[in-house]
Amino acid sequence: SPWIYAGLRVNRKNWQAIGALIGFLLVCLVLQRTGLDRVWRALLSASVYLPLILLFEFGFWFFTTLAQRALYGSERHLIPWPVVLRAGCAAYAIMGLMPMGRVVAESTRAVMFSKYVGKTKAALVAVQVQIVALLVTGLVALLAALILISKLGFLLLTWAALFNALAVLALGLLALLAAKHFKMG
Repeated sequence: SPWIYAGLRVNRKNWQAIGALIGFLLVCLVLQRTGLDRVWRALLSASVYLPLILLFEFGFWFFTTLAQRALYGSERHLIPWPVVLRAGCAAYAIMGLMPMGRVVAESTRAVMFSKYVGKTKAALVAVQVQIVALLVTGLVALLAALILISKLGFLLLTWAALFNALAVLALGLLALLAAKHFKMG
């Protein structure tokens, strides 16, 4: 049921419109404060890298989709390719647009695949993908933190980067240990 606030019925469509308006106003504010000329020059100078960025993004989507499918083992052939591709596209979009996007994306894939491989197997693979993502993200973040420390020294920023990397790695390792302890795969 919609909420009533100051005489305005606030339902899902209204919240979406309010969110879109706030997002648009924030972009306008950033452009106004930064200067449109400066933003345009930055975009033009970066445009030579756009094909490379798109290639990397496509590679991320493609290999994540293939890796996730491979985790299903012999059951991967039960999932039709159109469903795999649709789930990959949905997961990629969700990862970029939502808070905690990876968790929501893998849950979405699990729901889409559960019809073909069962809920338990789909949930198990979603957890496995999340564990791998945490471990890889933690390793890359640790490398980045060490590079930051080597270039900038020990500052609040570099300590925060190091703490973040170690926390993500610890979460990944704890999840891996829990999965092994409970014989999840």
